[in-house]
Amino acid sequence: MRLSFKTKAERGFEAASDEHPTRVKAPPVVLKRKMPSAGAFQRVGASCLQHLIANEAIVRRAPEADAVHQMRVALRRLRAAITLFKSVVEDEKRDLIKDELKWMANVLGEARDLDVYITKVLEPAQDEHGNDEGYQNLLAEYRKRRHGAYRTVEETIASARFINGVLGTAAWIESGDWLQDGSKPARKRREQPIAVLAEEELSRRWKKIIKRGRNLMELDPEERHQVRIEIKKLRYASEFFESLFTGGGAKKRKRAALSTLEALQETLGELNDIAVGSHMEPSSAADALHQEQMSRVDGLLADAKAHYQKLAALEPFWRS
Repeated sequence: MRLSFKTKAERGFEAASDEHPTRVKAPPVVLKRKMPSAGAFQRVGASCLQHLIANEAIVRRAPEADAVHQMRVALRRLRAAITLFKSVVEDEKRDLIKDELKWMANVLGEARDLDVYITKVLEPAQDEHGNDEGYQNLLAEYRKRRHGAYRTVEETIASARFINGVLGTAAWIESGDWLQDGSKPARKRREQPIAVLAEEELSRRWKKIIKRGRNLMELDPEERHQVRIEIKKLRYASEFFESLFTGGGAKKRKRAALSTLEALQETLGELNDIAVGSHMEPSSAADALHQEQMSRVDGLLADAKAHYQKLAALEPFWRS
């Protein structure tokens, strides 16, 4: 038994059509400012699960790289949502649920990381190193690893642990113990208007990124990676809460913030890919590729600094 969001009509059209999507992006989340935080979390959580399940169905049919990536994004979004609402959904199962979601994401992450390294580093180097036997062996080895990683993905999403983990998460979102806590503080947290929680969380995360990014050029790769993770969390929070802030130029400020956050995240992601490449098994071909990638670092750092400065100058979109 698997979780599904498809209607009978959707199943019928899918059966009658020869067209199949290769990936499904996250559906929009629509919240109302006075909505209780508990209901808002349930709506966000359902959106994340819908995103996950739509892409899981694609991967079960064929291991599409983009669909695997979207499954991983859905899991990260859901873990971010649990963190955003951690005071609202506090119970004994909360952290266990997050741990299972992390396990799922890590399995998908290995396949995704190999995909990125092969398509962004190894394959583009064919023109330069195509006649190098060491390079060809390296490419073949990584493609073999990727094939094995995708086999693991297929086995994982067919496993009882994965299926029951998804069902258990859905049940917890809709009727977990966090909804049964009758204490006054717990009721107050659940009933707090989502607009209040959203403004607090967005402000806190924004300040954290602005503070940690001031010395972006001096940070080591792991520290830059942590900044990137914080940016992802802020992006997800902004996407979850964007329907709450629509007046007084908020839409324009929101577009500017999301665009700048995305640009900074992508640049830091490229820097992280280069850092990860330094951990490849040593060989003359691997060393040559890594040195070529290292030549890009200064330019990427300059781009990251420019994106950060633009971000720091923006007016937060949730402030009226």
